[in-house]
Amino acid sequence: MRQIFGFLSFAVVTLAFALPASAGEMEDEQEIHRIVEKRWEMQAEKKVMDGLLGPNGVTQAFSSGGLWATRTHAEFQSTTASSPNTLILVPHHVSVRFLGGSKDVAFVTYYLVGTIIRPDGDDVANYRTRASNVFEKVDGKWVISGAHYSPLFGGSGVVLN
Repeated sequence: MRQIFGFLSFAVVTLAFALPASAGEMEDEQEIHRIVEKRWEMQAEKKVMDGLLGPNGVTQAFSSGGLWATRTHAEFQSTTASSPNTLILVPHHVSVRFLGGSKDVAFVTYYLVGTIIRPDGDDVANYRTRASNVFEKVDGKWVISGAHYSPLFGGSGVVLN
């Protein structure tokens, strides 16, 4: 009898860890997925979503290399709009991990696959990169406060110029 009780206890604990997160957490995860997809759809149009970035901007590093840079929404929009290249990228394998006691921070990883269209016709086909973003919940909305991109398996990284 003790073995059955022990097995049932083990099964319940295992099941509790295997079940999806709370309903609120699942909704937050779906919202973050939607933001990631919409962010890259708008990038192809050289636009930045309103409310995408945190109130202090986003600190990011590009896969082309260089130092960390913190940009406000206006600076981010200006850089996006003025880039000579058009990024047609689709996020794949988006993974969300909530952090902190309040679960108001999320570490989001995914891959970007697509094409970088250059004005000189020397396009980057089969572009691939790894992406990680730090989202935070500010006034009930998920915003990006950090981002990092790095080439995937010999990918060229984001070419900004």
